[in-house]
Amino acid sequence: MAQRRVGFLGPEGSFSHEAVSTLSDIEAIPFETIADLLNAVRDCNVDQALAPLENAIEGT
Repeated sequence: MAQRRVGFLGPEGSFSHEAVSTLSDIEAIPFETIADLLNAVRDCNVDQALAPLENAIEGT
């Protein structure tokens, strides 16, 4: 069975990366913006996305 591709708001070491790292049997794929992440889901480039509800740098 192929690994699930899970996109997250990157970079490596971010809180989103830490959260996605708790999942097993996945391929974690970083994205620079939430828009890029959601577009990847829409375009079937990832199977799932992990996005923060709030961003300490950018706000809600």
